[in-house]
Amino acid sequence: MSSILKDGLRTEDLTCGNNLHDVIHEFSLCITNIVKIAKENKEKFLPALGNLCIIPFSRDEEKCLLQSQLVRFLDQLCGSHDFGSSSSDEEGLSIPRLAWLGFKVIAQRCFAWEDDPETHIKGEPSFLLRSIFFC
Repeated sequence: MSSILKDGLRTEDLTCGNNLHDVIHEFSLCITNIVKIAKENKEKFLPALGNLCIIPFSRDEEKCLLQSQLVRFLDQLCGSHDFGSSSSDEEGLSIPRLAWLGFKVIAQRCFAWEDDPETHIKGEPSFLLRSIFFC
């Protein structure tokens, strides 16, 4: 599911027959469910988390990221020390290291929103960016 979300159409590519709000809501539910499942088995669902981190989220989808608790979960994984050397992916990267990389990708996307005059709200930083700094 996460790979479909990662490679699928973006909400700005869809007209959705005036149902864009419903589509964004369902998108948010999908991300939230993937995060919930990943919390139960971190090692098995690490690729899914990686896919979620590299979705080209737009500022319009910021609320989806906040509601999914993805950033908070990545923060928890970054600080975890209970994943010994046996808990790593095929390339030998630890779960905390991969979580940190995903966290950085999302943070960089938030900073890009701040630099984009079309999506930046003057005087108001991204809610997600604030969430990242105050996890």
